[in-house]
Amino acid sequence: MPAPLILLLSMVAVIALMIWGRVHAFIALLLGGLLVGLLSPIIPMDTVPGAVAANLGRVAGGVAIVIALAAVIGECLLDSGAAERISRTLLRFFGQQRGHLAMWGSGYILSVPVFFDTVFYLLVPLARAMTARQGRNYTLNLTAVAVGGAATHVFVPPTPGPLAVGTALNVDLGLLILMGLMCALPASIVALSYAMWRERRHPSVTRAALGVTPEELERMVKCPDEELPGFGISMLPIVLPVALIASRTGAEALAPDADLVRIVRFFGDPNLALLLSAFSALWLVRRRCRLSLDELRARVDRALTGAGPIILITAAGGAYGGMLNQAQIGASLQAMSESIGLPTLLLAFGLSAVLKIAQGSSTVAMITTASVLQTLYASGAAGLPHPVYAALATGGGSLVVSWMNDSGFWVVGRMGGFTERETLSAWTIPAAIVGIVGFLVAATLSVLVPLV
Repeated sequence: MPAPLILLLSMVAVIALMIWGRVHAFIALLLGGLLVGLLSPIIPMDTVPGAVAANLGRVAGGVAIVIALAAVIGECLLDSGAAERISRTLLRFFGQQRGHLAMWGSGYILSVPVFFDTVFYLLVPLARAMTARQGRNYTLNLTAVAVGGAATHVFVPPTPGPLAVGTALNVDLGLLILMGLMCALPASIVALSYAMWRERRHPSVTRAALGVTPEELERMVKCPDEELPGFGISMLPIVLPVALIASRTGAEALAPDADLVRIVRFFGDPNLALLLSAFSALWLVRRRCRLSLDELRARVDRALTGAGPIILITAAGGAYGGMLNQAQIGASLQAMSESIGLPTLLLAFGLSAVLKIAQGSSTVAMITTASVLQTLYASGAAGLPHPVYAALATGGGSLVVSWMNDSGFWVVGRMGGFTERETLSAWTIPAAIVGIVGFLVAATLSVLVPLV
């Protein structure tokens, strides 16, 4: 069977299983990998199950520690009050009249270690309280949280989507963080500008919404500052791993053989950097909440329970991609894209967008697209852009279009008290702007700074 047909049939099968069969993404991606092996004429049938398992283990070994520790960090930031301290400090910096900028900055920062849905749940009460003080800008405040969080969610590791894509394409994590921030910042600013323009045309006030009780709102507003940790210590679990990983990337570029680089490489390894960050976050939450060791362990257990499904889905996506690679899909895909003149970055963006529209999850769209791109880069074809740009283009496509099959759509809609039509305006359009602008920035950087 021709390689392009194997790719098409396996992708249709994965999407159909998730959408119409309601099969969990982990199972669907595993079955997709098995299907690729069975259809490929160059993979012996009796080796297919073992090959799927081996590819899954390889990817899990690369991402499991980082994702698990990021979940622990996020849990501690929420429970210790550090996340709330970051939001309040940004609010004071920007001022009440520019509270939407504080909401945007909070979403942007907190979505690096904390999953998007959690960030939105966390900041909705603060956005509602701010609107109550201002008497206006309700939709703007919530959209600001959404676009800030969405941008780092799809462009900046250690969030699972960009982490999985970077791992699949063998992109240095420090480089991906740096370039991801360069794409996420202008993309979210453009989307925020759209939200500000829309607010001027359609002013909004606070409305009833799910998930935020009056008691929670009152507690958020009245919680004294002295009960929260300081801003510097609150930022430590976020800044520490980024600084360590980035220093490793910079040191290797300047003096790859120096003895000092070996030390920087040790501490800048993503696994160790996240472990040190997790220790700082655990120390913070234990100190602030006066937890016993058993209570602290319970917090870790809760965080790891939530991280488990993300690790499994990411690993299953790697298994699917590994089988596509063994089936030598990459060479055929490269030849096909050259024959129709389709640029690699546009292929990454378009495929990710199609998968997002079809099944709803940005993370799954990114992981599945990375599986295809992995075969393309493994083929060794000449003229491909640096894989970091392919990873960023994939992230941009995963935000186009968020509609009724996306959990993020309903989180924003129900937590905000919006109708479906209002959610399309307050969330779907701004998210698409983030994705498109981020892709355009990545494409532009690939020309100006080719990195090859």
